[in-house]
Amino acid sequence: MNSKKLTLLFICLLLITPWGPLSVTSSQLAFAEELEEGREQIVFIEEEKETSIILSLVLDSLSIEESLIESVQFYHDEEQFENVYNLEENRYELEGVSIEQLAQFVFVLLGEEGEELATIHMEDEWLEEEELVKQEVSDDPNAEEAVQEEQENVESERDLAEVEAEPAMEAEPEVETAEAAEEEELAHALRYGDQSQDVTKLKEYLAILGYQSNDQPVEYFGKSTEESVEQFQSDYERNVTGEVDEETFEFIEELATGPLRQGMYREDVIELKIHLVQNGHGVSSTPTTYFGPITDRQLRAFQQQAGLEPDGIAGSDTLQALETMRFENLWVGMYDERVIVLKQMLAKKGYGVSSNPTTYFGPITERQVTAFQKDYGFPENGVVTNDVWEKLRDLTSFKNGDRHPDIVQLKRYLAVLGYEVTSSPTQLYGSITARMVSEFQEDYGLPVTGEADLLTIAVLTDEATGPLKNGMYRDDARTLKINLEKVGFKVSNTPTIYFGPSTHQAVVAFQETYGLTADGIVGHQTASLLNELARGSLYVGLRDSKVIELKQHLAILGYGVSDTPTSLYGSITESMVSEFQRDFNLPVTGAADSRTQKVLKDRATGPLQEGMYRDDVVTLKIMLDQAGFKVSNSNTNFFGSITTSRLKEFQAFANLSQTGIVDAATLAELQKYSTRLFNGSRHADVIDFKLDLERAGFKVSNNPTNYFGPSTEEKVKAFQRRYGLLQTGIGDEATLAMLKRVINNEVARTVSSIVDGSRTYSYSQMRSDIERLEFFYPGLIETRVIGRSVDGRNIYAIKLGHGSKEVMFNGSHHAREHMTTNVLMKMVDDYAKAYAGHNSYGGYNVRTVLNNVSIWFVPMLNPDGVMLVQQGANSARNPSQAIVLNNGSTNFQGWKANIRGVDLNRQYPALWNTITNNPGRPGPANYKGTAPLTEPEAKALYDFTLSRNFMTAISYHSSGEVIYARYNQEPYTQRIAQGVANITGYSPINLQHSQSGGGFTDWFILNRKRPGLTPEISPFVGDRPVPLSNWSRVWNQNRTVGLYIANEARTR
Repeated sequence: MNSKKLTLLFICLLLITPWGPLSVTSSQLAFAEELEEGREQIVFIEEEKETSIILSLVLDSLSIEESLIESVQFYHDEEQFENVYNLEENRYELEGVSIEQLAQFVFVLLGEEGEELATIHMEDEWLEEEELVKQEVSDDPNAEEAVQEEQENVESERDLAEVEAEPAMEAEPEVETAEAAEEEELAHALRYGDQSQDVTKLKEYLAILGYQSNDQPVEYFGKSTEESVEQFQSDYERNVTGEVDEETFEFIEELATGPLRQGMYREDVIELKIHLVQNGHGVSSTPTTYFGPITDRQLRAFQQQAGLEPDGIAGSDTLQALETMRFENLWVGMYDERVIVLKQMLAKKGYGVSSNPTTYFGPITERQVTAFQKDYGFPENGVVTNDVWEKLRDLTSFKNGDRHPDIVQLKRYLAVLGYEVTSSPTQLYGSITARMVSEFQEDYGLPVTGEADLLTIAVLTDEATGPLKNGMYRDDARTLKINLEKVGFKVSNTPTIYFGPSTHQAVVAFQETYGLTADGIVGHQTASLLNELARGSLYVGLRDSKVIELKQHLAILGYGVSDTPTSLYGSITESMVSEFQRDFNLPVTGAADSRTQKVLKDRATGPLQEGMYRDDVVTLKIMLDQAGFKVSNSNTNFFGSITTSRLKEFQAFANLSQTGIVDAATLAELQKYSTRLFNGSRHADVIDFKLDLERAGFKVSNNPTNYFGPSTEEKVKAFQRRYGLLQTGIGDEATLAMLKRVINNEVARTVSSIVDGSRTYSYSQMRSDIERLEFFYPGLIETRVIGRSVDGRNIYAIKLGHGSKEVMFNGSHHAREHMTTNVLMKMVDDYAKAYAGHNSYGGYNVRTVLNNVSIWFVPMLNPDGVMLVQQGANSARNPSQAIVLNNGSTNFQGWKANIRGVDLNRQYPALWNTITNNPGRPGPANYKGTAPLTEPEAKALYDFTLSRNFMTAISYHSSGEVIYARYNQEPYTQRIAQGVANITGYSPINLQHSQSGGGFTDWFILNRKRPGLTPEISPFVGDRPVPLSNWSRVWNQNRTVGLYIANEARTR
């Protein structure tokens, strides 16, 4: 026999013979022994397709609980095979595999944790089958002919089927319509060769019952259909004819459309499996339409549990039980209020899910339920059936005789709802507690057990901590009653914690009054509104300073209580409030709740209109008079009908809406006709007026508005008194003219000091003080930005004075020498203050000096470095780079350079090439850079100096109390140096012959040919900032240096 025929025969045998357990190994020796002895079938080949094989695994013989098997892995030639599709439970399709290749496969069954439960080797059985076939062929000399004859017979039958099928297909036009066929019973038995709609229906029924047919077309009764019919007849012990008469057809139809049972393929099998899962009898995580052995086993188990006959048939009683019982259960994916109680019960027994349980039954809950089921002997399916629930309830309930700390709170909640056990609750759950719990359960529709399970506790807790209502005993009931009284719904003179019928009635009345649901329950909306209204409420019997303001507002609107209002809220006040509430469509309670007070205040302080009694009515009448619409010769504070009439006339004249109300538009038009600023007026000029008053020393507000109120009026009167004007409190022409002269320093004024040099003076403080100096001394002080530092901070120059001649001071070239900034800023402040006050300063006539010479100050040339010293590396844009330049140290107290490690006072183009002691790289001090003026700070001062005609330049440094200069470069330096030395007591040092330069004064003297000095303030303190304790000495020594230098320039 040739190999081709041998292979064909072998394939035919495979297609009709189940594939048995080939070779199995197991981690449990007993399993392997049982398999070797029993040789029960495990692997069955169901179908060979062109490019795949469909097989099924029957695992009953493995002695392994099928629920323990999590997955199956397939291996080919020792590598995991990926082209596997799980069609349904234990049925798989292997793509790209032939039967010959199947012998090289190994199947591995895995558990939940990935552990290996069993291994199926296909190779041994394949060799046994192959050898068997060869042996049979070799023993029988006629075997090859038999095989060939069998093959020919098969081919002949196929050809015959094709020939018989052709006439049926040609006769298609003669076939009756579908409607006629449905009305007529089977005219004859369906058999091989038939083609009709009845055959189609037959095939559908057979397929449902598991008997597949692949004859084409679908209405054709071919060989495959005949074989399926024969198999059905055999399985159901009927006469095996291969034909379907009317009785057989009806029997097949009855089975296919009847109750579900094992072997069927029908869509409603999926729903059946889902319902089984929901009742704790899981079949598959991906249910299919196949009713297999596992489905049969799980259905029988459910029927047994439900008290039904365990026949494995899903009849109406079974389906009804599945539907009913699944709604009593809880399972993964559900949202149900009971899930919260479930999680609480689980947590109480050590199976915690969440500290904040929700209604969702998720995977974690399922896992914990499964763990509980395992520990207490239940099927481990993760579904909470009634028996699981009852077990949990029993384990977590408080019962008679129990002791637990939580029982104390339980009793308190019972007492809140009127089921008091004792006034001093203990941890014992006794008979009285059980009786009270039973009463509570009965009243609230719970199972009456007398045991406090978690469901009972949950309902009890919700009710006891929920909204206040009739019958409750709770502390906040007393607060409720107090708040009700505050808003006009008094319950009792001595409010208690009991929420009784009277409280209920008061709550209903409150709810009806304010348009709420009148159910007497203090829900969120009721409680929120009550709390809002009661907050700050005023009511009868109360004494409070706010009552005075309330009465004043009532009086403004014509509801006068008394000409001399007191803090008592009496019956007259209650009557006036009720009248106001009625007139303004508010709930009439007589209590001035928060809403009533707001409406009252808004109206009393709002736009003027008829009926009001307010002081600014007088101002209104004056303004109307100035506009040509006079009201009266004797203006009062009453806004009457005549005022309304005249106001409407003005509104018509100004093309405004004739409302008779002094709204913003009307007031703005009236102010156009008013030549005065006075109490009650609103005008854009009022803001500038208040700012000028502040400059003159009469501050009104930190945030001035356009309203001229009583405070402004008082400040105006004080200003008028100070400067000998008529004290009217009105910003008239004379007052405005005097104010302008004072601000322009034509008349002496007093300004408070701004700069405090006695503290560490930061860059931000300097900026703030510069803004204030500009504000208080407009025209005298001018500020500009001359450049920006490496980190982008502004470098400021401040001009003080009106003179055409100019001198310049600068400070803080070096970061640690930042007290020089204090000195220069204090000079600006003190000199400006003396100028505005027409005072001399240190013997100098400040006004004479500053009217002839302008002093320019650059108080902080190196702001990045100063902030680095004062605040550390975090003040820098690149903190890590600053630390690197500081040799890894975070202590910057000795830092002189700018933020890039360049010494700014070694950056100027004078004797730069001959600078000594240059470290050669950036660092804390003395590095001169790669060239002059590479740093933006030095370049800014250099350019600014070139742009001005400074007669003298002073560059302040520290420390040592010396003055550096270069004599004989021009005729004045030595004289000026000696003059500063006389003032400060510092020692002059002549650097005329020094070849080391690069400093600002080196460049200014040598290149500008003008006198320049470098004073070093403070006694020598080393490489660190001058301590603040030296400030008084430093300032007293240098306070007049600026005026001396300016006056010297004036006389030069």
